[in-house]
Amino acid sequence: PRRISKLVKRSNLIGNLRFLPRGIHLDVPSLIEDAGLYVFTGLSPIGSIDPPLTIIESLILGTPVVSYRSGGIDEVLPDGTLARYGDYSQLAGLAFRALSNSGARHPRPDLLSRFGSHAAMRKFEEIYEGLA
Repeated sequence: PRRISKLVKRSNLIGNLRFLPRGIHLDVPSLIEDAGLYVFTGLSPIGSIDPPLTIIESLILGTPVVSYRSGGIDEVLPDGTLARYGDYSQLAGLAFRALSNSGARHPRPDLLSRFGSHAAMRKFEEIYEGLA
């Protein structure tokens, strides 16, 4: 939208952001690895039980993440990366701090054992066995 373009220009961010169109083939892992930060704003306070997969994927690949404290996100993100839900200023401050401190990446492959497809399969098997 035009208002976003104006905001990008006013914030002196031209050339620092890319808005990708839908419907094109994207190499998502490469995009995640190339990003300096992933800001997740997608859940309301009564969101999902588990942290969103995009947050987990970003952390596994070592991309820093900031988000609102909701929907189980605090299971994988530390306090210094979480804002109160709806507090845009706090989230922007966390994002600015994360970008200012960019340096060595810290991939989290340990999250695969908790949130990967094999872990999900084991959880479903446990649930199904409990029903039998």
